[in-house]
Amino acid sequence: MSEFSIFLSVQVSVDEYRQLFRPSLVASYTYLNQEVTESNGDDLGKRPTGTPENMANLWTNYQFENGMLSGLGLGAGVRYIGSSYYDSANENSLPSTTLFDASLSYDFSKVDASFDGWHAQVNANNVTDKEYVSDCGYFGDSCKYGVGRNVIGTISYAW
Repeated sequence: MSEFSIFLSVQVSVDEYRQLFRPSLVASYTYLNQEVTESNGDDLGKRPTGTPENMANLWTNYQFENGMLSGLGLGAGVRYIGSSYYDSANENSLPSTTLFDASLSYDFSKVDASFDGWHAQVNANNVTDKEYVSDCGYFGDSCKYGVGRNVIGTISYAW
């Protein structure tokens, strides 16, 4: 079994007077080369079920630092989940899928210093509400759909 993961994070910062927002970028890639090495069944030498060989994601976030939008954050991301087998003989597989996510946040300390520590955020996963199969039983007769569009809002205070 071999495993290979890459994680990259880049944050760009320039002179505060020339900058309206602070962008950041996070990217990751995972390669899983897994194989069943001990078994009495038909899965010997095969990939374990439900384990994609390739997975990747890319996320960018823009945090506005100055001007009318100061305190506002906008984010967008994409997730790739590679195909995976749902039977131990590796004869039947689920297709790969790509999902898109987004976020909107606000730092209330930008309104007034008395709100320092207050933060609001809304995250939306699978914003296109893509219908995809995330898992199947051994015989493919009990498949489950992946999570559809999901929106979560939070208000937090950090001290």
